[in-house]
Amino acid sequence: HSHSYHANVGSEVGMALYGLDKELKDKLDAKLDGKLVQSARSWLEEVTDEKEEGLSLAEWLKSGAVLCKAINAIKPGTIKKVSTSKLPFQQMENINKYLTACKEMGVQDFDLFMTVDLYEEKNIGAVVQNILALSRAAEKAGFKGATAKVETKQGQIDTNDTPPAPVATPEASVGEAKVGQTTEAQVVAESAVTKEGGNKMEGAEVEKAKGEEEESIVYGLDKELKEKAALKAEQGLDVEARRWVEELLEEKFDEEDLLDVLRSGVVLCRVVNKLKEGTIKKISKSKLPFQQM
Repeated sequence: HSHSYHANVGSEVGMALYGLDKELKDKLDAKLDGKLVQSARSWLEEVTDEKEEGLSLAEWLKSGAVLCKAINAIKPGTIKKVSTSKLPFQQMENINKYLTACKEMGVQDFDLFMTVDLYEEKNIGAVVQNILALSRAAEKAGFKGATAKVETKQGQIDTNDTPPAPVATPEASVGEAKVGQTTEAQVVAESAVTKEGGNKMEGAEVEKAKGEEEESIVYGLDKELKEKAALKAEQGLDVEARRWVEELLEEKFDEEDLLDVLRSGVVLCRVVNKLKEGTIKKISKSKLPFQQM
């Protein structure tokens, strides 16, 4: 019986993903590394002494019960009450308790995920990253049970070496950028999706929050990229670009900052159409962020 319930929830979630969300989910799914998923799964099976053949990792973990069991195996009595209910809010409560316990055990904020990342399968990569981080934290804390082994091309490494994270982690500086590091835009997009996933804020408010968030979370790779970009801009390239766009479109723009001129994407689409007529059939003039993107 529970399976049909899961199937329904799954299809609802499937239906509710379109446009930008769907693109991000497809991107994130594509970045899911099978070996990392297997490492995370094997570690959980060993720690909890449970095995679920025939279920995907997301389906197996969705109720939060297995995750809570893992925490209690590492540090008995940490989560006092684990619900076995099939009710969504009870299962989400399990996931929340698990995430709180992860923090207490020293898992860093950037290795946590949002409840919807697991419950609605918005970002299973973040869940896998989190489980591997928990395995390292448990080992540091002296847990004598299993340690997740992560296969790499060079054979076996222990999880003390951070496995290639599904989403770029804040610590990576340009010098040691890992293979598969995401671009600045993806990181921002993903951090926005991950962070905003749980909130039901609407339109402008979300944008405002994202804007502020992007301001504050610029570190490592992003920071260097941003500084480079600022430096290039200073060298007068934006003046040159602006002059070319204005000449091409035979129009002067009021905005001081070239970014503000280009942000909605309308001007960029017009430039393309000017160069090759009719390339972009429909240009949205909407102020809605997803239209502009």
